[in-house]
Amino acid sequence: MADRSGRVWIGADSSLVAGGMTARSREPKVWRQGPWIISGAGDWRPLGIVRHSAKLPDRPTKGDADRVVAMDLTLAMRLALQEAAYTAKDEEGDQIGLNTWLVGLQGVGLWEIDTKWHAARMTMTAIGSCFEFATGWLANDVCRRYEPDTQIRECIRAAAKTFSGAVRTPALVIGPVLGR
Repeated sequence: MADRSGRVWIGADSSLVAGGMTARSREPKVWRQGPWIISGAGDWRPLGIVRHSAKLPDRPTKGDADRVVAMDLTLAMRLALQEAAYTAKDEEGDQIGLNTWLVGLQGVGLWEIDTKWHAARMTMTAIGSCFEFATGWLANDVCRRYEPDTQIRECIRAAAKTFSGAVRTPALVIGPVLGR
């Protein structure tokens, strides 16, 4: 989620889903990479490839952020996946991703990147298992009384407890660095 001043919080659960198996993972699904906060949902391998080998762009100027995310950041992610021989094509032959991504830039905003590499700026969104539930939870007026990191943790806890065996706690939330 992102507030009006561009502060960004992104959270993720601790599950790894592969085939019919769900396990708790030690590898975080949300991380800082340079100026970016990144999280992904979908196949597990692309998260590791992007986290450990993508050469992401430097922090853009505020007015250039949408272009940098749509062009430079998505290209860097796609190139890392190509170099690792991890690509897929859609029915038209265009390269697609197998994951959906959240990308945040403190002081600027939050973007969702879909499997066709379209980037859309968002204020609140969710990806992965129970994304419909999570979006509704975060939009709920009662939930909005809490600080953003608490909202996200409680949302993940509720999804894990009530709606999906594919969502596991604990949750990791990365937000603004205090004092900056």
